[in-house]
Amino acid sequence: MIVFSTKPIIPHDLVVKAQPLFVAALVVVLVLDVVDSIVLQIAAHVLAFFVAALVCHGELAKRRPAPRHLTAFYMWMSAAA
Repeated sequence: MIVFSTKPIIPHDLVVKAQPLFVAALVVVLVLDVVDSIVLQIAAHVLAFFVAALVCHGELAKRRPAPRHLTAFYMWMSAAA
């Protein structure tokens, strides 16, 4: 719902530019073991996943066709997954 609205809450360009930072932060958390709390590790994973999902769904929303072809578009997208 965040990226499919006509006026998204978070601009897609900002999310695309921020994604590498979130992935890098997750890598630091995993590789350097800087966080001992499992809750914080889960939070880092969920946050990186959320940003990645925003990017993927935002790209899908940008490439959607005209409204009369949306049903077939989303049907083919679900079949390809």
